[in-house]
Amino acid sequence: MDNEMDNEPIKILVIEDNPADVRLLQEMLTEVKEFYYSLECADRLSAGLSSLTKGGIDVVLLDLSLPESQGLDTFEQVFAQAPYVPVIIMTITGDEETAVKAVQKGAQDYLFKGQVNGNCLARSIRYAIERKRAEEELRKYRSHLEELVQERTAQLTTANEQLQGEIIKRKGVEESLRAEQQRLFTLLDGLPAFVYLQAPDYSIRFANRCFREHFGSNQEGRPCYEVLKRCKGPGRCEECPTYRVFDTKSPQQWEWIGPEGRIYEIYDYPFTDIDGSPLVLELGLDITDRKKMEEELQKAQKLESLGVLAGGIAHDFNNILVSIMGGLSLLKHAKLDDKIFKVLTTVEKAAGRAKDLTRQLLTFSKGEAPITKNASISELLKDTISFCLRGSKVRYEFCISDNLWPVEIDEGQISQVIHNLIINANQAMPDGGMIRICTENVTIRANKGLPLKEGKYVKISINDEGLGISEEYLEKIFDPYFTTKSDGSGLGLAISYSIIKKHNGYITVESDAGVGTTFVIFLPVTEKEIFSVEHVVEERLLFGRGKILVMDDDPDVRDTAGQMLTSLGYVVEFARDGAEAVELYKKAKESGQGFEAVISDLTIPGGMGAEDIIRKFHEVDPEVKVIISSGYTNDHLITEYRQYGFAGVIAKPYEIRGLSKTLSKVIKGAEKLKISHISSN
Repeated sequence: MDNEMDNEPIKILVIEDNPADVRLLQEMLTEVKEFYYSLECADRLSAGLSSLTKGGIDVVLLDLSLPESQGLDTFEQVFAQAPYVPVIIMTITGDEETAVKAVQKGAQDYLFKGQVNGNCLARSIRYAIERKRAEEELRKYRSHLEELVQERTAQLTTANEQLQGEIIKRKGVEESLRAEQQRLFTLLDGLPAFVYLQAPDYSIRFANRCFREHFGSNQEGRPCYEVLKRCKGPGRCEECPTYRVFDTKSPQQWEWIGPEGRIYEIYDYPFTDIDGSPLVLELGLDITDRKKMEEELQKAQKLESLGVLAGGIAHDFNNILVSIMGGLSLLKHAKLDDKIFKVLTTVEKAAGRAKDLTRQLLTFSKGEAPITKNASISELLKDTISFCLRGSKVRYEFCISDNLWPVEIDEGQISQVIHNLIINANQAMPDGGMIRICTENVTIRANKGLPLKEGKYVKISINDEGLGISEEYLEKIFDPYFTTKSDGSGLGLAISYSIIKKHNGYITVESDAGVGTTFVIFLPVTEKEIFSVEHVVEERLLFGRGKILVMDDDPDVRDTAGQMLTSLGYVVEFARDGAEAVELYKKAKESGQGFEAVISDLTIPGGMGAEDIIRKFHEVDPEVKVIISSGYTNDHLITEYRQYGFAGVIAKPYEIRGLSKTLSKVIKGAEKLKISHISSN
């Protein structure tokens, strides 16, 4: 973007009456590297309109619910005040319909409060500014071209009328008009869109430089249908949109899929030649890249909608698994005979698979980001593919480039993607065949038709010789729940798409029915070095003493956590929400029998939020040790818990060993609480 290239900050106007939401937006944007911005805030619509009147604003982040205005009326007033300033709607879940209507009326995007991170918000701001600028440039360009064509047409028409009464001056006027026409053709020759003039007999009278580059030189005089080949037959096209301009004398606009699948936006205008004969001027803009970006946005929106549902289900499921896995861990540490112990171990493994399932569900939602580390993709490919095809009729071969660049990935998630693709390829070749896996280092430049930032990537190609995918299904294979298999769930490729997108990469597919299919994955390169990490598993339970306060709205979670804590030697009290927890903590401290630590759920429906809870606890006791617990791993309170004053974090579902280890660290001071930077307000 021009602002960032010139090191000038993007000027953002936030019209929002909730100071907490404003601070959260600012914190998220501050975390985005190489995103320079300045923030101006208005807590009322009138103040925001006043700021827009002064000018200088690059983008507006708008809450539709303000003290002075509600809903679409809020956006319409902002749009009327500054129609050329891009607007992004900040809305809450459940108000999507109003947000969509705002987009239909001119807003560039809408985002859900509490469901975006800094990168997503920054990307939306960039795209909104770029789209608005592109729309404005295209509007000016179209307006200028129409004015130019109308002006030149009027000049030519006037000149032709004058020719009838000025025979003596005809030769001089013709030469003048030809010079004017040549100047017009010179101007058209420099346009980045293809332009040609068509006569009523379908012949091409003029073709600009861009047209010649697309369809070959020396095309003037040939019929347009032979050059452009828009129709399946050898002759002229039925219902030709261009020819319709001769009949209606009115401009036409339509889309055309040209050679190599490129998509063009076509504009046809009536034109008059020097001798007064009618012509049609056609202008074609290549909009292929824009269409691809729109398709990617639609895919992302589908996955985001599914993610909202999946995230909620996974969160509730994790609460259930706390009781299951916690209870199993308690039973396994009791004195049981070997048969019962083996049964419990089997059940515990099944619960572990259920835990993995919740992580797959969270892959769709904003609650489970990739847990990345620097890795070499080649070893992961070899291990995953050899495991998937063990015992299969299908053969495979690798073509892995030397010195392959390192990537920063969640090895489990990327392995899941490769597993899904290899299983699909294997099923597409029931009688056997060959799968070829190739990798290479590539550098993506601008205008390559890929929805990726410029930079270095590792490209992975997986090609099979299977049945292929028909053209009618090719555009739907990444859609959630779309499948052509009788026993398929339709989630494998949707999950794969979501995983690659969350790694800031891209996955695409090419296929010919009966020939085979090729999936291509692009993963961004990391500049960090690859380190091997040795994992040490602590088997011993860590017992303790003192009182522990457990705050959770789920009674089963409270009961299971209480049983585990009691078996570890602690005395346990319970609270259903934040207000009750703070009050219990305050009374215990005043009585001289305070709590050693508090285990607090992240989200309490309808209750006090986690940020408010920790602030209240610190008002009672600055040295309080609060451990935050949640089934989400990507919430900012989880990933940056120390910055908010929490002493530790434990992910749901947890069992007794992990619980004992976290409590021991917090109580014994293995992790020092950092609260000096907590905002006083």
